[in-house]
Amino acid sequence: MREIGKRLPEIMTHAPDMPRLVHAWLTQQVEGRHELAMRSRDLVTLDASLQRLQKRAVGAITGVGLLAIATLMYVLQPPGWYWGDLPVLSLGAVAVGAFALARAWWR
Repeated sequence: MREIGKRLPEIMTHAPDMPRLVHAWLTQQVEGRHELAMRSRDLVTLDASLQRLQKRAVGAITGVGLLAIATLMYVLQPPGWYWGDLPVLSLGAVAVGAFALARAWWR
């Protein structure tokens, strides 16, 4: 109550504008035109961090997927070129998958 008493002169100077401002704000809310504009270094840092995490997640998913494909190729023994007992495509998938997974892990 004391704070309101102290600020009453300031509030009274803005009182004539209040109905118009409240009406404009409510109109924007109802029509979906209200926008919140935020500018902060924290938001930029957060965005950069999320982009790095997204790249790591894509790399990890790619690596695990290629390792799973390599395992299936080894188990199913598809026709094609072999190096010893291992399908060449399976070896390639292991190499690329391990690289992608390692790159995502140590980034």
